[in-house]
Amino acid sequence: MRLILPNQKQPLKPQGPQLFVDWRHISEGELTWVRDGKKASQWGGGEPPTPVADAPYGIRLEAVKAEVIGPMLPQDQPWELGYLMYVNTILVEDGKYRMWYTVVPDDFRYKKMDFDHDVGWVLCYAESDDGFNWTKPNLGLTDFEGHPTNWVYGRHLSPNAFASGAVFKDPSAPPEERYKLIYRGEERHDDMAAFIERQRARFGDDMDPKSAGGKPGKPGTCAVTAGAVSADGIHWKPLEEPVMMYCSDQMNVAIWDDSINKYVGYFRMERAGRRSVGRSETADFREWSTPYPCLEVPLHWHPSTDIMHCPVLKYPGTDDVYIMLATLFHRNSDNRDVHFAVSADGLYWNWLPGETMATRTEGVNWTYDDLEAGYGIIPLPGDRIGIPVVAYEFPYKYPRNLTSGERKEKPLGEAGYATWKKDRLCAVVADDRGEFTTHKMVVGGSQLSLNLATYGHGGYVSVEVRDAKGKSVPGYTFAESDPILGDELDRRVTWAGKADFGDLIGQTVSLKVRMHMARLFAFQFV
Repeated sequence: MRLILPNQKQPLKPQGPQLFVDWRHISEGELTWVRDGKKASQWGGGEPPTPVADAPYGIRLEAVKAEVIGPMLPQDQPWELGYLMYVNTILVEDGKYRMWYTVVPDDFRYKKMDFDHDVGWVLCYAESDDGFNWTKPNLGLTDFEGHPTNWVYGRHLSPNAFASGAVFKDPSAPPEERYKLIYRGEERHDDMAAFIERQRARFGDDMDPKSAGGKPGKPGTCAVTAGAVSADGIHWKPLEEPVMMYCSDQMNVAIWDDSINKYVGYFRMERAGRRSVGRSETADFREWSTPYPCLEVPLHWHPSTDIMHCPVLKYPGTDDVYIMLATLFHRNSDNRDVHFAVSADGLYWNWLPGETMATRTEGVNWTYDDLEAGYGIIPLPGDRIGIPVVAYEFPYKYPRNLTSGERKEKPLGEAGYATWKKDRLCAVVADDRGEFTTHKMVVGGSQLSLNLATYGHGGYVSVEVRDAKGKSVPGYTFAESDPILGDELDRRVTWAGKADFGDLIGQTVSLKVRMHMARLFAFQFV
């Protein structure tokens, strides 16, 4: 059990942007008792001591609501004009945006085809130079009714079907396995008992009974979590055996976590009839243990809400900000929206307070009533970041009015982005006057950059530097601090007009911050 990670020990050694997504940077403070200007250890009679508080006040955390834009991926191929389309993963490599997305062609209806997992899901591939204008290369791996395709996995390209799942890049793997895919698969065997016994020899009793039970009405099947590896993300080699005897119905995701040098995966679970999030970790991608619960919806949320998808990744440029892009399913209204959960280690999770980060609403170019998250946090033009989302015109289980033989002109799901200004997922907010002190940290740069926004003519942020004993550092006090006003992603703090504090590099300090009508999103030593 990891109680305290190295990057959580004080003094902190912050590298890269330090996002205010929880209280990890903010000292809890204390109340001390003082008599005659000195700390009183005991009463001892006489005048009672006076309380002096050095704790944060007047601040709160609040998630920033996204601007949802799109659609951004035209549905212009014959296999995309079917039952379903959504984005699995977007990665940015060497300036190129790479997308893996799922479609369900409609041929299973008019050809009456019997695909595994009902409909014959397919993983497709696209590329872009800006994240908005996409090309869908003809890869030559297979065709669809005589048309060359951009299919990379699924149907006959996979020995055990394909449904949902995510692609990730594994820096620890040899080149031929640099890309990995984890997904929901289905095993078919004439001798299912022999298959189960073979898996029991691998996993022991650590197998999900629902997995071995197969899909209702489909004897001789077994629902599993499966994997594939690739050197380029296009040509995939399926793993011969399931990676986990577990049936996770929706988005399966995994990452290589260099903090613990293991693979970590997050999977949908069901507890007391409600969907929740399970976590598993392994040193061997080919064998995973059954997930254990790590996050449920809070008790004060609506009792009909649970968690449908749970993609997790580290926020770019950080080593200890784990973000869960949780798609919430509201059963009472039959639609979904997206909320953030956050963790410092991937083990213990908290929901970001405030509004749902992206909700069903009107986008810039289209209207939708149901929204789910894909996988990835990527840079976008204009100093913005985005996560892929898919919007549905109708509620999640709205009648689709399709019968065998009919072809649907517009599939369920159109891809877009939930977007924010860079590093602005959550903020420390002072509606009026607020104040806090950071934990002790080692200065790692010659200037201090703030990502902040003040509002009204009275809004400002001011910073004082304190030494390891909590005393104000001459030259960097509130008296010398220049109040900051405005809305900036990279505002350098100055004291009497001077931004450089290179003389403090390597020293242990804390930052005392005063705010008024302001939002502070992140800080960074630069």
